[in-house]
Amino acid sequence: MKRKKLDITSLDRRLKILQWEKHNHLLTQLANIESNTYNHFKKWTPLKLCGLSYFAGGYVHILENLKNKQFSGDLKIIYIDLFSGCGINQINHVLIAGSPLVCIDSVTNSNVKFDKMFFNDAKSEYSTALVKRLEFLSEKDAFAWIKNKYYI
Repeated sequence: MKRKKLDITSLDRRLKILQWEKHNHLLTQLANIESNTYNHFKKWTPLKLCGLSYFAGGYVHILENLKNKQFSGDLKIIYIDLFSGCGINQINHVLIAGSPLVCIDSVTNSNVKFDKMFFNDAKSEYSTALVKRLEFLSEKDAFAWIKNKYYI
């Protein structure tokens, strides 16, 4: 089997996923909620988030197969983010989705969803901003599935 060659265009596509370009300014709308509250990170953070966006969707499918074959549907698919921040990162004045939004987005167009999601951060201002942002997000049709499935 021939191996697919990854190049800079693959990385560019992943970075656009982090900017939520396919969601028509939704990231900007979320950023306007608690508008001065962002995680400020360094340049390597997008690489970590690209990895998360790539793997999260795949793993829910693996877990769904386990759930159906070995656990008779009793297995719950749970996402835990102990350092979730406020959901939006700012890197050199560019806004990108943070880990909670990346993980939610990675399974949104999938048939398999998380049964529960737990988000935590030591800074109460980040947790407050994330609550408000996820409440807003859950009102959007594409993301309505998250309603009553997340705990902060």
